[in-house]
Amino acid sequence: MNKRYSILIIILIWVFIISFMIMYHNYKLETGTKVLLKTQPVDPWDLFRRKYVTLSYDISRLDFSSEIHKYKPGDTVYIILKQDGKYHRFLSVRKTIPDKLFIKGIVQSHYSNNLRVKYGIESYFIEEKTGRYYENNMDRTDIEIVLDDNGFALINKLIVNEQEEIDSIN
Repeated sequence: MNKRYSILIIILIWVFIISFMIMYHNYKLETGTKVLLKTQPVDPWDLFRRKYVTLSYDISRLDFSSEIHKYKPGDTVYIILKQDGKYHRFLSVRKTIPDKLFIKGIVQSHYSNNLRVKYGIESYFIEEKTGRYYENNMDRTDIEIVLDDNGFALINKLIVNEQEEIDSIN
């Protein structure tokens, strides 16, 4: 096989892989369960990553006392969610997959009666020159996520002031 065909095959393989990843991401966004979470965002700037919003959720820091010693940093946990008004909130935590609506996370730390959990949806990249807008509206920002059957979360929309929606490009 000559060099041109080898390069063409490599390019086609990469195009296939990238196309598959995009289609899979979109499939999960279309078929998953939509959940609205209350956020506690911060707006950092990074030389390499550019502008992005770091998001912290009410479900990122869980306050409970029963059996917190069972959870160690690095443990996979399943946070059962319940709808409370328009938001979904923490109901309970388990180490096994529940049969109710849940989000999968990784324990970052625990101290006193608090468990800190990361879900992989803590960064949201924003357009250039929109940082000031987000900084001024951080206290009125919510996030709509989509959960698949395994509790894996994807950001669907960033909602500012309960009316403006910015579709996910992440």
